[in-house]
Amino acid sequence: MPSVWHGLILFGIPVGNLLALSKLKSDELVLPHWMSFVVAFNVGVSLIYTILFIPVLPIGIIFVVVFGYGLLPLTPLGTCLSGFVIWSKCSERLESSQLRNRLFCSGFLCALGALLVLETPSLMTRIGLRRADSEEASTRANGVKWLRAIGNEQIMLKACYERPRRVFDVTSWFSTSRDTVTQEDARRIYYRVTGRPFNSVPPPSLYTRQGRWDMLDEEFTWDFDRALGGTAVAGRVRGLKMISSRMDSRIETSSATAYTEWTMEFENQS
Repeated sequence: MPSVWHGLILFGIPVGNLLALSKLKSDELVLPHWMSFVVAFNVGVSLIYTILFIPVLPIGIIFVVVFGYGLLPLTPLGTCLSGFVIWSKCSERLESSQLRNRLFCSGFLCALGALLVLETPSLMTRIGLRRADSEEASTRANGVKWLRAIGNEQIMLKACYERPRRVFDVTSWFSTSRDTVTQEDARRIYYRVTGRPFNSVPPPSLYTRQGRWDMLDEEFTWDFDRALGGTAVAGRVRGLKMISSRMDSRIETSSATAYTEWTMEFENQS
């Protein structure tokens, strides 16, 4: 999850639905309005994440059928469908159809508003990145000023590692294939904004956490060196470090020549 608040909103979905189900099993003819509002809020959140996870839904279905696991991509869809079922049961105990419509619309709009508020730092930063990547010099300069003023450095750093159009956040909906900032561009912009190379600071925790699913290692860790044999300095490689460095020089005064040899020893632990 991008933040603790995202986690709390998603954790509230099973909690709220469980409370609603317990109320539905009781003999109360009329449910509290706040309970119906919570269910509608949960439906809104799960529907948004269902749309967000549409690209990986076929992968999840294939993995469940073939390998017997892979429910994570299907979780938003299952939560959304069950939420609509719970809402239909709750709406039967509301006084009028007008009240049902008002509660559902208010809950759904609050869910959308809450997620947009939480995504505001990411949205503002990605807008700044696209401006700083513009072909116009004045727009690029304004984009750098934008990022220095209100940009989030961790989000900028994350853009240096992630693949374009593979981002699972709400703000990715607002970008198109034409204005997506590539890894190389994000690294260049990060240097212009902060004055530091992207690989001079620790990467985001998403890319260094241990025990991640093996099939995501290539996508989200340093195990796969994409810049191997390239002409540019790339990102850090996990488990690889320099353990010694020695420089020897010899100067011949009679012939006015010098020879220098720099020996570096690396250790690969992965």
